[in-house]
Amino acid sequence: MIAFIKTSLISLVCLIIFVLAPAQVMSQKDNLGQEGSEFGENIRGSILVISHERILNSTNLGKAIIQKLQETEEILRLEAEKEEGYFIAEEQRLTEERENLPVEEFLQLSNDFDQKVEIERLNQRQK
Repeated sequence: MIAFIKTSLISLVCLIIFVLAPAQVMSQKDNLGQEGSEFGENIRGSILVISHERILNSTNLGKAIIQKLQETEEILRLEAEKEEGYFIAEEQRLTEERENLPVEEFLQLSNDFDQKVEIERLNQRQK
């Protein structure tokens, strides 16, 4: 999903660079003939400014990409909240059972719990 969005953004930027930028340069070159007698004498450097924010907010593709990112973000947030609820309940259960368990068994259970939490944190970061 995210790979598709990145590919779409890269494609959009490439399209702008290779289609719109040459048109901008050509329109500037057309004006150069009026400024001087020699074509090469008055060539000025051009700077093309690409505003990713403007592209995303003003094109249908950009708006679709933003919408997809927001949907993906919401899904990840809901998954994280669900996992957090599970871990809070699990931690509460371990805390309650602590008094009734031998120290070694409790340490093993708590270490297993910590590993689960760390693995889930890594998974969430990778998503």
